[in-house]
Amino acid sequence: MSGARSGPGRRLWGGLLPTLLCGWSAFALGAGDTSGAPVLAQNARGAIHVQTPEELEQSYWNRIKDSTDPTDFEEYSRQFPDGAHRAEASVMARRLKKAEPSVQAPAASTARQAPTPTTPAPADDTQRFAVAHKHTFSWCYGYLVVSRDSVRFEVAQPASDQSHGFSAKPPEVTAEQWVVLGSPQAGIELTAGGHTYIFVWLTDPDEVRSGSARRLTPPQGLRPYRMLTALALAKVGSPATVAH
Repeated sequence: MSGARSGPGRRLWGGLLPTLLCGWSAFALGAGDTSGAPVLAQNARGAIHVQTPEELEQSYWNRIKDSTDPTDFEEYSRQFPDGAHRAEASVMARRLKKAEPSVQAPAASTARQAPTPTTPAPADDTQRFAVAHKHTFSWCYGYLVVSRDSVRFEVAQPASDQSHGFSAKPPEVTAEQWVVLGSPQAGIELTAGGHTYIFVWLTDPDEVRSGSARRLTPPQGLRPYRMLTALALAKVGSPATVAH
């Protein structure tokens, strides 16, 4: 698969501090999301432990508990409606909203009002993420579709890159945050079928149809831990209830 390979995935699922050395320019990750909770753990002998939904919830909470962004706690409540920290999350969300200044700088206001992908999700537990897929010197655009039955990439454009699409069973897929020269990026590194893919969850889902294949910098992306959580839940057979 030309352009889709970035080398074998050598890190464990969801370990969000890998070292990915490549020549691509780093770009900033929004809202201070510089770390994330692992969805897999590895002991000293190399054995892999798949986290339970309860462990995923606690890892998620550990990642956001010191956040100053109320949306992080609102998202926790949406993803884990019966979670052990739901009451605390609700209090933190209200407190942080009250603490927000009534007037924000234009740039900050624009950033907070940036559109999020609103692609209609199929029935059942399937989640669709509008994404850009990084090749060596170009990009293609489409949807990363996650469910308990499969993880697949559907290429929307350009038509010449249809061969970059794939479908795999969730247990056959590993994913972690994309890191460039030690800097976490707004994207994930996903390995399936022996190939490694870089996906950026698009801030503007319209770029699926209009995004440029020949661009020097990555498109603007959302924080990737929601995609990672959806993939993790699919891997352990739980409904992928992450908002898209």
